[in-house]
Amino acid sequence: MTEPLLPSEVKGLWFTIGRRYVLENYGQDALDELTAHMGPEHGLVVTSALPSEWYPEATLQHTLAAMNAVLARKNPVEFVRIIEEASLLGIHHFFRALLRIVPPGMMLRKIPTMWSIMRRGSGHVEVETGDNTGVVQYSRFPYFDDTLYRLLTKGAIQSMMTLCGTPEAQVDLVKHTTDTLTVEVRWP
Repeated sequence: MTEPLLPSEVKGLWFTIGRRYVLENYGQDALDELTAHMGPEHGLVVTSALPSEWYPEATLQHTLAAMNAVLARKNPVEFVRIIEEASLLGIHHFFRALLRIVPPGMMLRKIPTMWSIMRRGSGHVEVETGDNTGVVQYSRFPYFDDTLYRLLTKGAIQSMMTLCGTPEAQVDLVKHTTDTLTVEVRWP
């Protein structure tokens, strides 16, 4: 018998970074359109989230859908680019400098720690690395049937590879089920 999944929550930092990214790159009108697209309950989180608070996963789902529709115009490549840029913005400058000296394999092995900082509830991450490859396996997270969650993961991992000096790394979404995702990463 498997244990029941706990409700998933997302750290408010995700929303404060998203708000800053939209304002800096698209302006107030785009933020207004984005939050209107989300509806009052979820849009309010984007405009007033506190970095240290926890918010329901449904708010992130609405945010991703709004970003996809309003900013990326439902273009998957553009959506991944936006996620990658927003992820880069979210990393403090000191931490960014430190990450430039971290090899790609070590960077990938930090994903479970980063996951636990930004999320709570169900969800598990395992990472295996080789010389120039890595596999990130997500499980017990029931949102991977949503294409935007898979693209979010790809963009976030691409940003990590950029930060450690391997922007040419290949990040491939290999397979998924409702609650699992396997990502392969290769770098020169």
